Amino acid sequence: MRRIAVIMAIIAVLCTTTPVAAWGSNTHLEIDRSISDSELFQQGSIFPDMALGLHYAERHLWEAPPDNWQEIHTDFHSSEFADSLWVSCKEHDVIEFAEGWVCHTLGSDPIESAYSRDKINQGAPMSADYPVDWYYHGHDLDTHVSQDVRLALQQAIDQTDLGWTLSDDAWDDVRYVYQVYLDMGSSWYIANGYAGVAEEWYSDNAEYLAMSVAQSVEAISEYHSRFDEPESEPAPRGRRGSSTRGGGVGPRAARK
Repeated sequence: MRRIAVIMAIIAVLCTTTPVAAWGSNTHLEIDRSISDSELFQQGSIFPDMALGLHYAERHLWEAPPDNWQEIHTDFHSSEFADSLWVSCKEHDVIEFAEGWVCHTLGSDPIESAYSRDKINQGAPMSADYPVDWYYHGHDLDTHVSQDVRLALQQAIDQTDLGWTLSDDAWDDVRYVYQVYLDMGSSWYIANGYAGVAEEWYSDNAEYLAMSVAQSVEAISEYHSRFDEPESEPAPRGRRGSSTRGGGVGPRAARK
């Protein structure tokens, strides 16, 4: 019964569009898999929207979402939060989660916002998020996260004074809402009209996904260059030394 209730809540979300939103979870996973095969990376790339998802499904959860969910959702997409999360993920040895988070918030979503704004100005009835998700539905991902990820994310939340403690029940709700959404088939998008909008307005989405990949790789590499420790002993003058960067993230070449 709980599964049916959550499905109905998510359908209600799908029927409520915003002028300009962001890529949906399936599209984020499509972008991710052009960058990294890491499950940890992919988890990091879909979870920035967790507060929003909990808000829309709040009547069907074990634990009520935080009252300041909107503030949390906004802050989760900020560079300040990404900085804190990057540092805490390094401490807990789950840096790929932070890479995925940066991919979503600073790499991919800005591309979708500009893309949707342009299409809406041309007459599109809604933003790209759910219509484009129809093209890429069917992605599978284990949404159970490790204790180290939980500790790293909670540490970043505490450091940015968002006042949200993610309990065991809250994590169960997060995983469940995402899993239900990822399991939704093509018929849900067709029934809600998103497939038709996708074919009429967003059939050129591949170009913008490629731009999202490129901008995400650049953002992740920039974070590595800012936060990775340099080599303790520089190469002697006159000799070629190895790189001091900890990056190496690129299409299908992310750190694993």
